Amino acid sequence: MPTLLYLAALKPDKLGGVEIFCHALAKAVQPLGWSVVFCGEAAPSDEVKHSLALPNLRFDVLPRQAGLGLSQAFGIGRLVLRYRPDVLMYHLAGILSTYPRVGKLLGVKRVVYQDGTSRRSASLALGWGGVKVSMARFLTAPIDTVIAMSSYVEHAVRAEGIVAFDKIHAIVSGVDVHAAVNLDRKRAFWRNRYGISHGVPVILQVGWIVPEKGFDKLLEAAQRIIQEEPSTRFVMVGEGSYRKHYELLSEQLGIADHVVWTGAVSNPLHDGIYAMADVYCQLSQWQEACGFTVREAMAYRLPIVATNVGGLPEAVRHGHNGLVVELQDVSAIAESILTLVRDTSLRKDYGEQSRRIAVEEFNVETTIRQYLDYIGISTDDIRPMS
Repeated sequence: MPTLLYLAALKPDKLGGVEIFCHALAKAVQPLGWSVVFCGEAAPSDEVKHSLALPNLRFDVLPRQAGLGLSQAFGIGRLVLRYRPDVLMYHLAGILSTYPRVGKLLGVKRVVYQDGTSRRSASLALGWGGVKVSMARFLTAPIDTVIAMSSYVEHAVRAEGIVAFDKIHAIVSGVDVHAAVNLDRKRAFWRNRYGISHGVPVILQVGWIVPEKGFDKLLEAAQRIIQEEPSTRFVMVGEGSYRKHYELLSEQLGIADHVVWTGAVSNPLHDGIYAMADVYCQLSQWQEACGFTVREAMAYRLPIVATNVGGLPEAVRHGHNGLVVELQDVSAIAESILTLVRDTSLRKDYGEQSRRIAVEEFNVETTIRQYLDYIGISTDDIRPMS
């Protein structure tokens, strides 16, 4: 049985975008007789293992290894010898790795790097000298394909100049648009859970609670919004090293009783926490690679307020399905949210456009087929997924 070995540098303890992608990938190749081995940095949680269960999907572990030394090479070598994969695909560990060379040395036919990395700077050049660039090109030479998860990432990889241009292809990250069902029931469930009445405006952001994601900017904007629209509530979904710091910030701003901190939600898309909201925000302060949660929110017919960074404007079209603001512009964030809170018709119009774009451009069933074409797996015999 041909095998695809998928390496993801994360701990699969919740159903995030990577886990859902791997499940969709395994489901797509099952009728073709392929198996998929999903390797994270730790064993998947019982919930993840149960949710992803498929006859052709197995799990293994590849602990994170510092640097590019022998321990990393031995780790990938062990897995390649165990599963004898035809395709080796890796994600989140960084493109510079021993994986491609070790994989090809041990018989892997095709190596694919999936780049969904957010950049910290708007400058795309690495700024490396000739020796470093030469070494980077040596490490990346065995890679057959780089799949960039947005046009922004594609442009960034090309600008970095360590991979041949003809190997780089953009395929947007897809979401399960069919999960956005029973919106009224889900809206009632989540609002009841957090004591928010039906008519109260809810502003939502989902993600890793760290400065790069801009939760602090949303809190600063919330202070002004609450002054003008006192009933508005803000729901922050996720965990992160800055959660306690931002909870304290909400108290210092005098808005703590208007902010809900849910903690981690195992599967925001399928559990439907987006349904409780009226506006979704993604106020990233770095160059966000693609904005996976934005696309999930769009599937739930939400208008979006997002910063003008990275790949976010590819999904959030200003004046069409949302409003795009510049970095650090808290006044513009507040004004954009207030505009949508006060205009029910505009919210509905933007939300319908969000849903249309999600279905037409970000449906995981479509994006997975594009992946398989570049991976080298024929899609002729694949039936539509259900």
